[in-house]
Order: sequence, then C-alpha cells, then structure tokens
Amino acid sequence: MHQKLRLVIFFFLVLTLLVGCTANEDEKKNGSANLTNVSVQAKVDQTISEKAKEELAKMKEITEVRAINTEEELLVGFDVKQMKRLKIKSIEAKVEKKLKKLFPDHKIYVYSDRKILIEAEDIEAKVQDGSFDKKKLTKEIDTLKDLMKGQTTHKDMHELFSN
Repeated sequence: MHQKLRLVIFFFLVLTLLVGCTANEDEKKNGSANLTNVSVQAKVDQTISEKAKEELAKMKEITEVRAINTEEELLVGFDVKQMKRLKIKSIEAKVEKKLKKLFPDHKIYVYSDRKILIEAEDIEAKVQDGSFDKKKLTKEIDTLKDLMKGQTTHKDMHELFSN
C-alpha cells in the first residue's frame, strides 16, 4: 500500500515539474519583455518609441520596456531580470549606446528605476487614449526627467501623482 502511495506522489511531483517548466518555455518562446504598443494614431506620433521598444525587447536581460518620445527627445525605461540587477549600470550604458546609434537625431534618456517606469506607463496610456497633446507630453517628460535626476519638488510630485 505504501509503495502505491509513493508512486502516486512521485507521479504528481513529476507532472507538476513538467507543467511548470512548460509554462516557462512558452514565455521564452513568446519573448520575455513586457511591452505596450502605443498607437501611432495618437495625437503625438510615437513611432520612434515603438521602434525603440521593439529593439530593446530583443535583449535577453530586459523584462519590461516603456518609451515615450517627442520630436527631439526619447525617454526609455526598462526593467531587468532579477539576476541581472547587479549589472544594471552596464545594461543602462548598453541600452543608451544602442538607442543613440538607432536614433541619432533624438536626445536619449534611459532609466531603470521602477517608480519612473510606472510613471512612464501612465504617460503611455494617456498618449494612447489621445488625452495628451505635444505641449502636455513635453511637460510630462520634463517632470519625468526631473524625477530621474531627483530634483522634483514636493509640489511637482503632487501634480504628477494627482493626474
């Protein structure tokens, strides 16, 4: 009786392991980076940011990419796999170099801070739904750049998070 019970338990453990590994393989096949495509039909053309996200999604270290652009600037935020966190500065440099080569006419800003990534996601959503015009987008990007530098005032933070 104990031998049958052990066999059944062993079978379920093997089955669980196989199902777990299969789910992980599907994620690798579909690409591991989480991206959101912002419609190029929005009031502000986001073609540059879409191309940047597609390029960075190909990098194996990156798990999530957000990008916003104006006519002159490109802000790109990304998150990396947990095991790659120790190399974040070198990954940022690699990303910045790649983007400067792809988009030489744009001023490139790269960040890997989770808080800024969340703010960029909110801005992407507002651009996609058409609630931002070029002027408002430029203002939001300037606020994000200040946040990146750590120079955002309490008033700016309240304004940023209350929208």
